[in-house]
Amino acid sequence: MISIRDAKINDAPAIVELWKEFMRQHHVNLVKANPKVEPHVSKKKNASIGFGKFLRKNIRSKNSAVHIAESNGKPIGYSLIYIKDNIPGFKLEKLGYISDIFVKKEFRGK
Repeated sequence: MISIRDAKINDAPAIVELWKEFMRQHHVNLVKANPKVEPHVSKKKNASIGFGKFLRKNIRSKNSAVHIAESNGKPIGYSLIYIKDNIPGFKLEKLGYISDIFVKKEFRGK
């Protein structure tokens, strides 16, 4: 059975592992389509540590929502959304921003 729930701080390591898989697929798909983008999608060596800190901050924030999808208790996907400042000059000062949505390949469409 697949379930989706609010993520908790102790879910962060599992979500970081999902993020790593997401970033590998993202990189391969983009670079395959256009090799010139490789310098623009390359990650720092400690990218997962930085993402983990960012993730924990957003799990704790009242202006963010982090969800985790599970199949029989195993993490299979996540989403990360938050409120951010809009570009100056617009009447609407804040925007809802969908940062990440990822589901493991074998669970997509379910």
